[in-house]
Amino acid sequence: MLSAEDRIHPAFARLPPWVQEKLSPKAIDYIRRVHHWVETECVPAERVVKAQLAVNKWKTPPLIQELRVKAKKEGLFNLFLPKSFGDLSPGLTNLEYSCCAEIMGRCYWAAQTMNCHAPETGNIELLAKYCNEEQKQKWLLPLLNGETSSAYSMTEPDVASSDATNIACRITRDPKDPDTLVVNGRKLYGNVAWNEDLSVYILMACSDPENPDPWKRHTTVIVPKSTPGFRIVRNLTIMGYDCAPEGHGEYIYENARVPAANIILGEGRAFEIAQGRLGPGRIHHCMRLIGQTERAYELALIRATDPRKKPRGKLIGDFDSNIERIAAMRIQLDSMRLVVLNAAHTMDVYGNKAGRATIAASKIMVPETAANIIDECMQMHGGQGLTQHTALPEMWMYARFVRIADGPDAAHRHQVGRDQLKTAAAIKGRHDGYAKRYEELCRTWGVEKEEFATHMKEFSRMSWNTNHEARPLDILPNPSSCPATQRAINNHSAQANRRDRLPKPASWLARQHTSKNGNAKVSPLGRQSRQHKTRHRTRQLIYQTTNPRSLLQPLSTVVAHKQDAEYATEEVEKLRTFLRFCLCVDYRCDKARVSNVTLTTADRDHHIHLSRLLQFDAGCPCKITDNDRERIAPVFWKHTHEPRKALHLSVECVALMIMRFNKYQGMFAGYKGSPHGVLRDHGLEALAQKL
Repeated sequence: MLSAEDRIHPAFARLPPWVQEKLSPKAIDYIRRVHHWVETECVPAERVVKAQLAVNKWKTPPLIQELRVKAKKEGLFNLFLPKSFGDLSPGLTNLEYSCCAEIMGRCYWAAQTMNCHAPETGNIELLAKYCNEEQKQKWLLPLLNGETSSAYSMTEPDVASSDATNIACRITRDPKDPDTLVVNGRKLYGNVAWNEDLSVYILMACSDPENPDPWKRHTTVIVPKSTPGFRIVRNLTIMGYDCAPEGHGEYIYENARVPAANIILGEGRAFEIAQGRLGPGRIHHCMRLIGQTERAYELALIRATDPRKKPRGKLIGDFDSNIERIAAMRIQLDSMRLVVLNAAHTMDVYGNKAGRATIAASKIMVPETAANIIDECMQMHGGQGLTQHTALPEMWMYARFVRIADGPDAAHRHQVGRDQLKTAAAIKGRHDGYAKRYEELCRTWGVEKEEFATHMKEFSRMSWNTNHEARPLDILPNPSSCPATQRAINNHSAQANRRDRLPKPASWLARQHTSKNGNAKVSPLGRQSRQHKTRHRTRQLIYQTTNPRSLLQPLSTVVAHKQDAEYATEEVEKLRTFLRFCLCVDYRCDKARVSNVTLTTADRDHHIHLSRLLQFDAGCPCKITDNDRERIAPVFWKHTHEPRKALHLSVECVALMIMRFNKYQGMFAGYKGSPHGVLRDHGLEALAQKL
């Protein structure tokens, strides 16, 4: 339990009370010592390290090397290893170490002085958890002692590595020497081999591509930096920063030969290892980011109260917009901390696997929010906030990088959303219980039960107002009760009756024919045509009178009407272009069936980032392979759903337009997967899902 003096100490002041209560005396001592270390040894030395890197950027600066030795003597090494690692651990829980990690994040390389930096933390945990004793002696102990460093080699440039089942770098056994592995492939983002401290890479590659279980196709193996056939191509900059002295390398494995004894845990178990590695590492990244963002926030507070900076005679912090900005940043910072501390505590209580959802939530929220806060801090600094006058640009770069590192936030959002949808059935059952209890209360108290429309009926009664907000159609004027509408309908019907009494033109006479008894009569086709036109015109009048835009917009000039008409024409043409694109992309087309469906250059420009997936020649306007179709699918949803909303179109409107466009019904009626087939066989909601 913290003393009153400790509660106001900068190392503990921002921690929520429930966390303060859970800190052990040992943890309190470590947190206080880490704070003193970072504030006195690291932050003041940042510019010295920059100067040393300018001399040799791929060599760990002498100052950091000296601090690593000093930190090890003071017992501040390897603080990240949790209690489950026994004697290797300093005895901190994930929650307690998170408090230390936040402090380390105040200086980018402070964690490195304590051997608590990425990727070292994840790699050491991996080796300690999954290696056999011989491997631990050879590879783990040098890392724990700070004698060498390591890198993790997973991401590939030629596949979508966010889905790690795609990883294609191959591991095969040498047929002449089964105890030797041969590795071939390309990798990105492992620390650069030019740093002499780096000695080993932990590689994830495909060893059994034919395995029916995609999660058992890959293997993790230790690859020494000196392995023949393994070479670095170049360093990859991040937003222009080289991130020296660690960097991010691009590598080639070309018949690289590795002993089979370097396989970790066993063949086909790479995913099991990766998940065990990434969980705690993601929390460490997030906590360091919070510490970094706190420091950026402090710089913004200093700037806001700097008496030398007075636009229009006022301090920057005296402007209302900046007062609100500072408040919002404070709230966001504290929210991030709560999410991450909750994830760390969940891991302590229920284990890493049970904390999967909270870890993902932290990885989603913290990097993006941190980048936004740092961006606001740069804004408050003006032009200087974008230069090397402050650490803010590098802070922002690191936050933006972490949105991708250890898995993009989009993948984690998908995981969280998918898990939440699984809870829908239980939630529905609870809400059904509310309804049942409501019926019982109505009978008990003699209250008439209020009936509500079903979800789908309610949906069908929704429209859009001019602010693009959903609203029930009931609040619009009812055509039968609106005097203006009724007068328009009556006037139109009277005009139609008068037209019927006028002499008929030759075109009408041409449609007459003679019956068997010799009497002339009007062709049913002609009569139906007139009736159809009358009904169509009446519907137009109803729409024009009851359309929310027509009701809410003031009377415009003739010029405005002309501009509106031109705008409407442009929007209709955009819709036609969009639908043509849908037809060409969504369906396998051949010359015969798409002779009247073309995808012009203008259409390709309208969807420029998809045009590379389409190939054209004079005979066939669209050729798409099954692989292309899979790559297009996620983006195709965006270009169907979002344009529909942007054009304020209902699902019904899009469905009818697709059916009518280019004789769509006749062309594709036989294809069960077409919109027409889905609408006919499964109804409008199924079509909405397809769109």
